[in-house]
Amino acid sequence: MGVHTVKQHWVPQMYLRKWGGNNGLVVATRGKILENQNTINFAQQRYFYRFVDLTAEELELFYNGLCELWNPNLPLVRMLLVPIVLNVLLYRVRAYDWNDRYKVAFDRIREEVVFSPNEDCMFNLLKNHIEGRRILSEVEIAKLEDMAKDGLEKYHAVIEDGSKGCLESAIKGDLSFMKGDTDERRIFVIYILNQYFRCPKYLHDIESIDDSVRRMIGATPRLAIYFRYFLPIFYAARLLAKEKTYKMMVVHNKTTHEFITCDAPVSAYAINEDGLPSMIYLPLSPDRALLYGERKQVNEFKSKLGQCVIDVSKIDLLNHEMVVQSKQFLFASNAGALRRAGCKW
Repeated sequence: MGVHTVKQHWVPQMYLRKWGGNNGLVVATRGKILENQNTINFAQQRYFYRFVDLTAEELELFYNGLCELWNPNLPLVRMLLVPIVLNVLLYRVRAYDWNDRYKVAFDRIREEVVFSPNEDCMFNLLKNHIEGRRILSEVEIAKLEDMAKDGLEKYHAVIEDGSKGCLESAIKGDLSFMKGDTDERRIFVIYILNQYFRCPKYLHDIESIDDSVRRMIGATPRLAIYFRYFLPIFYAARLLAKEKTYKMMVVHNKTTHEFITCDAPVSAYAINEDGLPSMIYLPLSPDRALLYGERKQVNEFKSKLGQCVIDVSKIDLLNHEMVVQSKQFLFASNAGALRRAGCKW
């Protein structure tokens, strides 16, 4: 069997290391403050990005909804879509669950989406088994399931790796990478939004929607699990298309109080008439934070608090956002910062 990433993080370790290296993180959780912690042990869950099964109706809703947002053959979209489709097909093999509705849905996707040769081979292998043309052994099925065990963990690794340089530049106050229509600019905005949608807090919010509303829009918790991967791509494109009315700014904390962060580190302020946040706040390090939003809102923040903040009460106000956002963990480089911020548990 293969080597797997068992602990799958929804807050990247490369992000948390800005507060404590590998073994110096300070964590507030359940009323306790833990010092000298390793980033690997927090904001993670075993196989958090595992594949989930979809009914035939859910598969249709998933693909139709995706096509309304995007061309399914765009590289990042296809990178997510094809593994999901193949693994829902693998679920059919294991569950002996196949009907005409599934057949129509899978055949349509296979016809409209470009598969690589290996993906095409996998698709045909699974479909031939389901339709009785070439039966796979238990060993072969177990091997395919083992190959899929990491789920979509690699997708997040691609986003994190692609944004690493921009993140380092932003921490230094350099946002020059946001000029021009470049891949690094797009990946960085996707990275920011991904920090909102990939967290358990988002899934919890979806599950708390009234059942009648969920039924009306065709949403299910399992569909939400998959759509959370695509929504950052969708919203990033919409935000970047508004570059004349939106801006990004790095806030420099020059006080003795540090910025803290949490297990849901993106705070989105008031959704505007376009369905976009008026402003996003994301701490980048103990002394840097990012604002991204409507030019008017960002400029108003700058005029009231300053791009270089020297008033500790303003830092405390921003840190309160992290306390409100958090579900289980607050993070800092020292215990004093967490004690000043307080916690809700």
